Amino acid sequence: MTRVTVLTTPGSLSRYCTTSEILTSAGINHKVFPAVQVSEPKAGRLRKAEVSQKVSFAGITRKARQENAPSVLILEDDIYLPEGFDNSGLTAVLEELPEDFGIALLGCYFKPGSTGKFYRYSDHILEMQKAAGKILFTFWGCHAVLVNSTLYDTIIDLLEDPSTPVTDRALCDFIVPHHRCFLMKPPLIFQRHSSGSDHGSIHGKFRFKEMELESLEYIRKNTV
Repeated sequence: MTRVTVLTTPGSLSRYCTTSEILTSAGINHKVFPAVQVSEPKAGRLRKAEVSQKVSFAGITRKARQENAPSVLILEDDIYLPEGFDNSGLTAVLEELPEDFGIALLGCYFKPGSTGKFYRYSDHILEMQKAAGKILFTFWGCHAVLVNSTLYDTIIDLLEDPSTPVTDRALCDFIVPHHRCFLMKPPLIFQRHSSGSDHGSIHGKFRFKEMELESLEYIRKNTV
């Protein structure tokens, strides 16, 4: 059974409570993972909160490996769902993914630098074009990522490496070019538009709504 884990921080109880209500109302059992507290980085460009995020993702993945979960769905605590949580749609995604999938994104924001195409793999998922060693997608947002157990070791080693960029960059730079990666069709989960100003958020003042609309338009234009 897929393990569902929500990453949160002690100072973000209100954000987590909203997310918990969303999942509970959809009948989805989940675990909570408190973000790993880290010291201020001595060198490099990552902020303290970014280091905490990627180390926490590694910790969640390590926990899933210990439990022999076939996959783990990692959710951040500030998610929102424009159309509500369709549990049957999520179930369909899990059923339609091939055994050799690497990661599946339930929603993210694609930046203008992306050049990759999406292929209609099934009714509920798109497969992301890949080219070994070449980065085709530049995306931001790891707030809803499903990781296959075949990549547990890779994800743990990658994110625990202090020289590796923050989570979303690590995935689009090191995972997507080399593994079969998918996107839910249509993307289901985005981030709450106020989360950038919430206590504990690492996102700054991102223009969530505009990014969401631009990403949906990019997906529409580049799906073949």
